Amino acid sequence: MIRTEDLEKLAILAEVVDRLKERDSWVGRTHLQKAALFLQDLLDVPLDYKFVLYYYGPYSARLDDDIQMMRMLNIVDIEPMGEYGPRYKAGTTSLTEYRSSVATYGKQIAAIADFFGSKTAAEVELLATVFYVMHTEGQFGSELFGRVQRLKPRFSPAEIEQAIGAVSQFVDVSAPKELPF
Repeated sequence: MIRTEDLEKLAILAEVVDRLKERDSWVGRTHLQKAALFLQDLLDVPLDYKFVLYYYGPYSARLDDDIQMMRMLNIVDIEPMGEYGPRYKAGTTSLTEYRSSVATYGKQIAAIADFFGSKTAAEVELLATVFYVMHTEGQFGSELFGRVQRLKPRFSPAEIEQAIGAVSQFVDVSAPKELPF
């Protein structure tokens, strides 16, 4: 039996898929993982995931389990996209009874969907890594740049600087309260 609070969380994640899709986002696993990080750790959406740094940036194994649950319940479906991997789309199961939970966080979901827009998986990976290092390690300035460069050497210094600027601006504009970093 699935708990009500778990279904509410799945409804929020399904809404994230829908809003990202509206903005021509790829909406793959990377996008959903990184969107959940920002929603939870910046925008106060109570998703209750534990993120760790992984090869493609911050990752939550429990969120991955929930994505699989969403697929099993047909809340989301996948569109195979050849060599690029699958994209998520709305499934046939609707969680309309949880609309009020989703509506409570509508502004936050819209903000992250606008921020990600049509960015690639690599771009959201870098953005989320920058945010994770800022948020969990409290690093800024040259320390932040150096740490991200060591974690993500495949990105150019210009790409890292651009990501730091974009995340800093998003945090300044979107944070609902004074952040602890």
